[in-house]
Amino acid sequence: MKHIAVVLVALLISSQGTAHAQQVLRLSAFDAPNLTPMATHILSNAYAQLGIRIEVVEAHPRRALIRSSSGRTDGELVRVRSVGDRFPTLLRVEVPIVTSRTFAYTNKAELRGKLPEELYRLRVGHVDGARYAVKLAEKFSEVWTARTPEQLFDMLQYGRVDIVIVSEQTGEQMIKQSGQAGIFALQPTLSEVRYYHYLHETCASRPQDRSRPEKSSAW
Repeated sequence: MKHIAVVLVALLISSQGTAHAQQVLRLSAFDAPNLTPMATHILSNAYAQLGIRIEVVEAHPRRALIRSSSGRTDGELVRVRSVGDRFPTLLRVEVPIVTSRTFAYTNKAELRGKLPEELYRLRVGHVDGARYAVKLAEKFSEVWTARTPEQLFDMLQYGRVDIVIVSEQTGEQMIKQSGQAGIFALQPTLSEVRYYHYLHETCASRPQDRSRPEKSSAW
């Protein structure tokens, strides 16, 4: 938390004064159980040390990026590193605020212990707009999408897909929330992703180091 606050100070001292003038930052976000609330908590505390309040504006993942990259909001609450390499108007705060592991979840006991290549013939599902999941699902023979994690796990329950790809936080939250029995995460983890906070260039003018992008795809 202290490291995040220090980097934010460095960014905002060199900025055009937008953040301090308005005392509120409107940040784009998307519906990601545990990920978005966790990032909101961390950044609210960090910005409070600067006397700035954040306002989270949730939208579909793609729409949220359109708003933040065009300057309609002041930045992105939480995204993976590669977003900053594809959207030059979004400046990355170089301290990860959340690290998330991604698993394939299923309710089929016979899949336990299977190697990843043995699963590619199955039907896989992920939340529409979840770029990291799109990448991980590329090798599967049949790919389905849902608008929300709740819809995705309903598809698993009703047998429309065999596996769903979500973050560990989302998966565990959905299992608790739905009360569905028999759902478990296949081992090992599919990927580990670090998430960052972004400010639009009108709020932070100091360039960020984008010389070593991660290979992970973005939400």
